[in-house]
Amino acid sequence: MRTGWRIGLIVLVGLALGGAVASAQDDHPKVQDALEAIVDRQAEGSSFGLALPSSEVRLFQEQIANQAVRVVIEVDDVQAVAAVRDAIARHDGRVEMAYETSIQARIPTDAVTALAERDGVAFVRLPVRPRRDPDPRFRTPQNRPAAATNLAQSEITSEGLDVIGASAWHEAGLAGDGIDIGILDTGFHGYESLVGSDLPPAENLTTRSFREDGSLECTDCSEGDQLHGKAVAEIAHDVAPNARQTLVNTDFTDVSFRRAIDYLIQQDVDVINTSLWFASGCFEGGGVFEPQIAEARENGISWASSGGNFGGAHWQDDWQDPNNNERHNFAASDDTFTVEVEFREAEVDGERVAAVEFYSIFSWSGNCGSAGDDYRTVIYPEFDPSIRVEGDWVWRPGIPIKFGSAFIYSNDTSRIGTTTRLHLAIEKTDPSVPDARLDLLITGCPTCVGGEFDRLTPEGSVGILEPGKSANVAMAGAAHHSPAQCPQSFCPDGRLLFYSDRGPTKDGRTKPDIAGPTHVSTNAFGPWTGFGRGQNSGFGGSSAASPHLAGAMALVRQAFPDFSPEEVQTFLTDRAEDVGPPGEDNSYGAGLMALGQPPSQPEPTVVGIEPASGLQSADVEAVITGENLSEATDVSFSGSGVSAEIREGASESELPITIQIAPDAPTGERTFTVTTPAGQADSGSVTFTVRAGPQLSVAPEQLAFRAVAGGDAPAAQAIEITNTGGGTLDWQASANVDWIGLSATRGTAPETVNVRIEAGNLGPGQHQGTIVVRAPGAQDSPATVTVTLELTQPSELVVSPAPPDLDFGELTPGETSTRTVTLSNAGGGTLDWRARSDASWVSFSPTDGSLSGGASQDVEVAVDTSDLGPGEHTATIRFEAGDQSATGTVRVTVAAQPTAGELLVLEFVKLAFVESSDWERTVLNGCVRYVNASDGPSPIEVTRPDGTVAAFDVPAGNDVLVCGGVVHVDTRHSVENENG
Repeated sequence: MRTGWRIGLIVLVGLALGGAVASAQDDHPKVQDALEAIVDRQAEGSSFGLALPSSEVRLFQEQIANQAVRVVIEVDDVQAVAAVRDAIARHDGRVEMAYETSIQARIPTDAVTALAERDGVAFVRLPVRPRRDPDPRFRTPQNRPAAATNLAQSEITSEGLDVIGASAWHEAGLAGDGIDIGILDTGFHGYESLVGSDLPPAENLTTRSFREDGSLECTDCSEGDQLHGKAVAEIAHDVAPNARQTLVNTDFTDVSFRRAIDYLIQQDVDVINTSLWFASGCFEGGGVFEPQIAEARENGISWASSGGNFGGAHWQDDWQDPNNNERHNFAASDDTFTVEVEFREAEVDGERVAAVEFYSIFSWSGNCGSAGDDYRTVIYPEFDPSIRVEGDWVWRPGIPIKFGSAFIYSNDTSRIGTTTRLHLAIEKTDPSVPDARLDLLITGCPTCVGGEFDRLTPEGSVGILEPGKSANVAMAGAAHHSPAQCPQSFCPDGRLLFYSDRGPTKDGRTKPDIAGPTHVSTNAFGPWTGFGRGQNSGFGGSSAASPHLAGAMALVRQAFPDFSPEEVQTFLTDRAEDVGPPGEDNSYGAGLMALGQPPSQPEPTVVGIEPASGLQSADVEAVITGENLSEATDVSFSGSGVSAEIREGASESELPITIQIAPDAPTGERTFTVTTPAGQADSGSVTFTVRAGPQLSVAPEQLAFRAVAGGDAPAAQAIEITNTGGGTLDWQASANVDWIGLSATRGTAPETVNVRIEAGNLGPGQHQGTIVVRAPGAQDSPATVTVTLELTQPSELVVSPAPPDLDFGELTPGETSTRTVTLSNAGGGTLDWRARSDASWVSFSPTDGSLSGGASQDVEVAVDTSDLGPGEHTATIRFEAGDQSATGTVRVTVAAQPTAGELLVLEFVKLAFVESSDWERTVLNGCVRYVNASDGPSPIEVTRPDGTVAAFDVPAGNDVLVCGGVVHVDTRHSVENENG
């Protein structure tokens, strides 16, 4: 078991706090001491589990979970950001977010030193945490959010509403209409259940998280942090119920806070509320966040903020060192600030220990960014002054603010319940530096015992807290909403809470600017019942006062839309109830917030409108002139079909509007009415005239084209675009297919547009496209023209019958005959044809011609046998059309017999006697002889080897002699036959 005293690590006010015996510390010049302590502790294998009643411990454990730590790496310039990002990735780290030259990342603890040593890296530190504004736990009753559990669905209104007089403004029509309030806070747990009741309706609510996990609820935060933003938003909604709200939360880091501010500026909100603070010791050169705060003011944004509730936990003085030991003297003979503490039970690395805690923030007057390391705090226990816990930079060297923390524990658990004293000393690090103004905040002492701290003064407690101390922010002090119910221990003067921060600022300005009501009822923290055991102190601190101020700013912004942020603040401070010393003071500022009577709202008047007419279907940007028009909420026109929307830029004498005229709005003069919270103004003799608008007409509605695929384009056709209404009609035309070409695609009606066809590689068939003609603002727009294109096949010669094989049969010598052949064009286009034959006895009628697509023509084919001998004759015929042709055969048999007869010797394969009874048969010398024994000629048929058949009439008495494959036929007529 370990023995002796140890110094632990913890976090407070968003700062990772650490302590180490100064003589044992080996600082890296570019690494925050507290961060180095984490790295060393991880290297030793120690855990960070601390069993303490503190929500900060859970956050601290989250920052250093899984052997990694969340850090902010400050780089020299934006050019170095990319290289540092790459280096983080190479060290297995992960960039969470960045802002300008600050990179927030989670990196392994063993990579901290390596990244710090890179060129371009200025400093590596733990993130600076924004803090909400509860009452200091060791000084006032804690808020009790659990008290609101059974009221989650009930509407609760802040008592501060009546205190500042907001209800009268609501009755006068001033409820924040048109104003957007940005609520930048920690968490909004359960806000959805209040949308439309204690919060604006959904259409008037925008949310955005700048946490890495994207949560708006901050579920890993303490219960107070989770509910804090919701309570702030509730109060702002109570005061300005018709205002829009933009709810934004941060990741408890300075980097996410910067990003959130930029977002609200970009969203063009009108008011920002920050019921939280950062420690920033800057005296000269502005605060850490001042450039962004100033930018918000330059963009016309009014900014309300709390202080820090350290009026009862602050000390301030000029450097005093009468004994020249480089230690400040808090009193003539005392150079320490002393507190009594009690050892409480805690757990470290799994072991039960006895521990004491003390936390502080220290600052000295110096330039913001170039201050030297001139001063430090040292905390040590009275029983062992050798244990020195030195303060560490909050931001980085050069920003004059340090935190000092002490978590000192012992394994001797018998000390639990005993008390000791801790001493805090302020030391000069260099005797030659000029004496400075010193500030000290006691930010936490959970183990302190006893009552009041000695030597604490509320004066100047606002001086090191941003954004409240900024000259561009209106800071709210905390005054109880019901002085009669506030005990004197909490309200020493009857109104102002003892913890409310006081001015002046380090540069002598008065702060706070105004005091607002606090300890009020909200749904988040429940209804106010009082202080003390069993009571609910409601939502307290200047956190509650600030949204009353933000809501009041929204009402003033609505009443006076041309007011600058300075004028809004002056309006409120001028009306404040002066309850402190006469004039402004550093307790109440200008006094208690009091809106007073709502400003008189003179009724509007109308004297003109320009332009005074518009066309049907048009949107007309017009300006109404008159008086008291800046708060106009509505403009309505007589009759139907005409409406208006109010545009930005309204002034007392001019109201810009957009008039929407429907296509069917009746033409003629219209009167109109302007409505403001103060009343209505009828235009009377001032009228707006609706004129007939342009009306688009396109004819014809259909175009039909016909062409041959791959051939010449068809002739162009025209469409006529006309305006059949009034005014000027500007048109635009387009086709939905690329084969439709237009001679013009835009113009002013009337106009003729030629439509041409660019068929390109389109194949045969039906094709359809559309021409759309648009005329913005015109009736009957758009108009459509349907285009059809029929592409036919190219010309094709068809001959019927097919194939053309013509058999004229048997003809007698000199006989002529004809047959009909039909020629057709089965494609498109024109087909020119001609007919030819290789035989002179074949002719055509006609011999040539032309056929259009789909047409046909008959051609007569004639044969003349005058010059043909007997037997079968063939000829070839051809029909030609360009490179197409159809070829066929003509067949004809000529039966031409000899006139006087003859003796024929023929080869044969068959011999047929038509009248077999006419013939007598005998055998002669090995041949067969047939004799016609009849009284007249008798026919025979001889089939020759080629298959042709010859017919003969053999006279009576003549014979036919067959010898082998030869037949002898005697067709000669005897003298006797001729004579007889």
